[in-house]
Amino acid sequence: MDSLLPLLCLLLGIAIPLLVVGLVMRRGMHQLSAANTYRVVAERLGLSVDTRGISLQGHLDNRRIWIGGVMVGHGTERRTMTWGVVDLVRPLGLGLLVRRRGLSDRIFRRGRAPEIRLDDQELRRRLEVHGDAPEQVRRLLGPDVLAPLARLAARWPDVVLTDGSVRVHLKRPIADPDSLHALVDAMLELARALEHARQRVAPPPRLATVAKTWKPLATDLGLQLESWLPAMSGVRADRQVTVAAWRGERGYSATIRVGLRSGPELGLRIQPQRAPDGFWSVGQDIQLGDADFDNAFVVKGWDPITIRQLLDEETRETLLVAATSGELLVDDLQVRLRSVMLTPSEIRQAIRRCEDVAERLGR
Repeated sequence: MDSLLPLLCLLLGIAIPLLVVGLVMRRGMHQLSAANTYRVVAERLGLSVDTRGISLQGHLDNRRIWIGGVMVGHGTERRTMTWGVVDLVRPLGLGLLVRRRGLSDRIFRRGRAPEIRLDDQELRRRLEVHGDAPEQVRRLLGPDVLAPLARLAARWPDVVLTDGSVRVHLKRPIADPDSLHALVDAMLELARALEHARQRVAPPPRLATVAKTWKPLATDLGLQLESWLPAMSGVRADRQVTVAAWRGERGYSATIRVGLRSGPELGLRIQPQRAPDGFWSVGQDIQLGDADFDNAFVVKGWDPITIRQLLDEETRETLLVAATSGELLVDDLQVRLRSVMLTPSEIRQAIRRCEDVAERLGR
């Protein structure tokens, strides 16, 4: 036995490095395969592919979509995870949070509202549901929503629904084009089902009187009132304008979106410096050499020279003024203000400021 010990040590010494090399090569091959997969699916769907890593992003059905790496956590717990995210066209306004039971709070914090018990015992066992208005949430989560939710969760169990998006947490990047495409289709199907179901649900009690206060404003601005959300939408100066109630960390407010006219795609992203939007914060920051502006915003784009020319002094000042009305976000398709006060006077002013930004951008 003693004579075999050196041989066993030798074999073990050879096996361990080979195993490590094999694992590294396997991971590398998966990364290469996944990168090609994301490129193929991005081309199929007309989305952008991040050539620096593994992600795809863009807009489908007027919805933002992102699948790729996301930095989550803080300090020593900060790490990269892979998420798929599809934004809803309008926020649901219910303080909704649906997730698999047992999903780590470090990945997604607990709901802002008390837990709501669904009638279906199997769903209660599998899903944790929170919302501001139990009656409205139960009605929202009817068979036409639960069916696509079940189909999505059958393949990708870590699904998270919020007022603003459908999210899927993935263990690693998907390396098969058909599977990645199927994930996109399943998330879009669920997003559409949520929005369709929301039209049959009355506003939560906290928003019951908002539609009445918005009606004169909608008429004055030439917008259509959608009292079920409540929301207002329509076209002003050839731009799509949408105003909707939004549930944020500090309660209910309004989110305003002013669509930009078609123009060259710049990969433009302007967002608050103090609160970067994790899964959209890819690429290098572009500094403008304006202390007030650079301290207020994170700016990203494909061509820094073009972006700096676009954001001249007057445009930067217009953006800073708009940001006094709420949390300002700008991309190639829209100007958006979140956390705007629900009063008609504040909304009117915020719409005008978003339109001013759109004019300065030449869109």
